[in-house]
Amino acid sequence: VVLPRLTLHQQQMLHEVKLVENRNLYVFIFFCWDHFIIIFMQLILDAGNSFLKIALFNQDDKIVRQSTTSYNENSLNTSLSEFADFPISKIGYCSVVNHNIKKQLQVFFDQKIIEINRQSNLSIKTKYETPNTLGIDRLIACAGARKLNSTQPLLVIDIGTCITYDFLDSNNVHYGGAISPGLQLRVKAMHNYTDHLPLVDLNITDMQAPANSTTNALKSGVLKGVLFELQGFINEKKHFAPNLQVFLTGGDAIFFEDALKNGIFAQRNLNLIGLNELLKLNA
Repeated sequence: VVLPRLTLHQQQMLHEVKLVENRNLYVFIFFCWDHFIIIFMQLILDAGNSFLKIALFNQDDKIVRQSTTSYNENSLNTSLSEFADFPISKIGYCSVVNHNIKKQLQVFFDQKIIEINRQSNLSIKTKYETPNTLGIDRLIACAGARKLNSTQPLLVIDIGTCITYDFLDSNNVHYGGAISPGLQLRVKAMHNYTDHLPLVDLNITDMQAPANSTTNALKSGVLKGVLFELQGFINEKKHFAPNLQVFLTGGDAIFFEDALKNGIFAQRNLNLIGLNELLKLNA
């Protein structure tokens, strides 16, 4: 187990460390000669269009517990109840939907609750011409990528309900990117706007399957179409920034992690990492 950081004074005063297990979470209690210290955690919530992600970060920015569920009011209450007994110092959240998350958080927690939104200190300057329409989740993902790579220009690709592309230069300036339909939007559009094309389910193995039937042709068209799109955007940005670092995240990123593995950093918790960093900036 890696111990959290202590101040020099705390290290000098330290004479005993105990680990107390609370629902599979290890809480550090440091017994010093004149006092004891409990290391508290930060609770992070990311409410997207389809899923609710909750994570508990320790002092070293490591996720020690997390959950992911389909997003509705009942699932939020159930998930929050699982974290209610842990030693939490601050809570940060972001939501791209219009549920009153703060009110539900206050049922379970009396700690400081901070919403990360466009008025927050995001540590990123954007050149977007319509910043009020820029999804806050896109900037949060950029903040997470910058936490993991502090020097290079970045391309952050989030493959969810929609696919978003965001370019961040080495000076932390955001230049926007692109938005296109996600996998399920493409699948449903071909079914809903034609008379005979079936609604298909996608699997990771479909990427290599021969398009020898209508069902397989639909799967191949969606998956390979998105793959070629991804490669096109990456190559375009690398033309202007040869040392570009690409981050891949989102619920459907798993379909493309292997196909894009060269030079690509896949991180499914990118938004949670970004929210954790921004909570520290705005607490």
